Amino acid sequence: RSARAAYDDMQGDAAHDHDHGHDHDRGHGDDVAHDHAATHRREHEAGAEHYFEPPEGDQAGVSPDILCLAKGLTGGGLPLAATLCTPEIFEAHYSLDRRRTFFHSSSFTANPIACAAARANMEIWRDEPVMERIAALGEMQEGRLERFRGDSHFSNIRRQGTIAALDLTVADPGYLAGIGPRLTAFFLDQGILLRPLGNTIYIMPPYGIAAAELDLVYDAITAAGEKFK
Repeated sequence: RSARAAYDDMQGDAAHDHDHGHDHDRGHGDDVAHDHAATHRREHEAGAEHYFEPPEGDQAGVSPDILCLAKGLTGGGLPLAATLCTPEIFEAHYSLDRRRTFFHSSSFTANPIACAAARANMEIWRDEPVMERIAALGEMQEGRLERFRGDSHFSNIRRQGTIAALDLTVADPGYLAGIGPRLTAFFLDQGILLRPLGNTIYIMPPYGIAAAELDLVYDAITAAGEKFK
């Protein structure tokens, strides 16, 4: 069998694609793969990224056969990933017969520095109230999004976990919208590092951000709406 569908981040334009077809993906008997679903949460046992909700597969009613965990394992500082799969897929490649082995690795597999960083990060998740911090940050994000609801400069206001996103109203929306580089430059001039994708503005703050710092981010977004209206 081959993978019928692969789901990635549930933000931006891709978020709209996820609204269709979840109920029948598994029904066709095909495998489903999720990329980075764990950064959308429940891999807090293994370190984490930005979402405190269940993985997007759970939210979409899909149980993935293959799950890629990355980014958050080391706290985002060093590259490290792990791939999980169902027992059936694992057993299909667990063999001394080289013809059945799944040959896939890289030069940096099990890099000791990245693994050490991951272990330190996992200790933080184990010993500190990280989930409480995540919940609090999600609430902070939600509260600050309210100012944009009903604002004609912005549309598609949304949040999932600690990630928020909204679209600046422009004549040529999309990932290739010409406003993207101008927004990036504008935010840098304000001393803020954001990564718009076209006219979509993402707010993905670190868990330790202070309320006053987050206010500066949203004030800059408000100013961008006025500047580029």
